[in-house]
Amino acid sequence: MSAAAPVITCPVCSGRPDPGPVGAGPFEPDGCPACAGRGRLRAQLVLTVANIDTGAVRSAVVEPGRLDVRPVPGGGWRVALTARIGELAEAAGVAGTPDELTLRLPADWDPELPADRRYDLEARAVAECWREPWRVAIGRSGAPNHAGRRLGRFGLLAGQAGGRPGAPGPLTLATLVRLAHGLDLALLVTLRDGVPVPAPSRPAGASKSTDLNGGPAPVGLPGLPVGREARTTTTGAPVAVLRWPDGPRWELRLLSPAAPVPVDEFPTAAGPRAAVAALIDVLDLAFAERVPVDPHVAIPAPDHDPVAVPGDPVPELIRLAARHAGRAITVRFTRAGCELYLLGAGRARRSVQAADLPALMVARPS
Repeated sequence: MSAAAPVITCPVCSGRPDPGPVGAGPFEPDGCPACAGRGRLRAQLVLTVANIDTGAVRSAVVEPGRLDVRPVPGGGWRVALTARIGELAEAAGVAGTPDELTLRLPADWDPELPADRRYDLEARAVAECWREPWRVAIGRSGAPNHAGRRLGRFGLLAGQAGGRPGAPGPLTLATLVRLAHGLDLALLVTLRDGVPVPAPSRPAGASKSTDLNGGPAPVGLPGLPVGREARTTTTGAPVAVLRWPDGPRWELRLLSPAAPVPVDEFPTAAGPRAAVAALIDVLDLAFAERVPVDPHVAIPAPDHDPVAVPGDPVPELIRLAARHAGRAITVRFTRAGCELYLLGAGRARRSVQAADLPALMVARPS
């Protein structure tokens, strides 16, 4: 059973339908930008710091009644969360300076108010963070010449190839596997090594340097598949598997462990580096989708020690895609292990489950 989160009545729609002007139609609840018609907002904020080099993750939950409230010079009250993020970063082994994050309390908050009144005002302040209730700061392990870098978003911390000596290396698929493990998310890697097309049988005596029609084998252009092999369908019809000369196509997703495997049979990224870059561009959206839709359900607050994972998973994933040339596959990495799904006919069928990718490579299909 999921943990409960404190909630407040939505201050935008007051938790009830708005009749609108005379003669207007009924209020459309999905139109409320804050609560999407649920009438309630979650009064909870989760701060998380993740170390992409080690997989270590530390989190803190911010809720009414548990705030470290400090006076503001000149009047008012606030909760300074920057120091808390710094503590999380230190615990996760991350170097960098957190961006300033302050939670301002309503003007009528006062430490002399009754406890229930203070709680209500604090809940309102926390709930106003509904646009980004799970704030994830990404960092890297410390290095002497990088101690001053800021702790922030993924794009600011992604080391670039060819950087100065001592700089962090570029982000790889292995770092994303560690990140997903630490954040208790599922990293889905979809690959497709070619596409099947109907073709006549290879002429008798034709060599592998000829295509299935007996002519010279196509050279192929980057991004276009070329003929590499032939096979038959279950009906005995010959099929050519056209495979890209620069390797399989890729796509990465970061989802909740409870989310179903999407049936996407045509990934488009030409290689793992392009797929990693594409995922980084939408990482904030992936984090937002991890927040439960029901405001009464608490946001997960992941916490994990450094994790050791096998080396670069790319070579094994390429070999796995080659075993299933002509169809799309998805490999799903979670804390629980590794799964292989075969995609086709509008569904994703789990074929193999193992403790990790090396074990998956030798496991027998279920």
